[in-house]
Amino acid sequence: MENFAIHMLEELRITLPAGQALVNIAGATDRYALFKAGPVLSASVSISQKLIKLFCNFQQYLSQFAPFFIIFFGH
Repeated sequence: MENFAIHMLEELRITLPAGQALVNIAGATDRYALFKAGPVLSASVSISQKLIKLFCNFQQYLSQFAPFFIIFFGH
């Protein structure tokens, strides 16, 4: 997810101030990673296949309120 956040910074032409870097907001956990790159929140969550149906239902629920969002599945 850090690579995706760096890519979004480049695409949005956002430069970080000197001495700053992207940091995993979630802290020291191996369960998920969370990075904020400008207006983009990049999250990686380790879920089992049993939770995919629940996740898809949640995505459908969010689509009622969010004008625009992208969900990317990948390793």
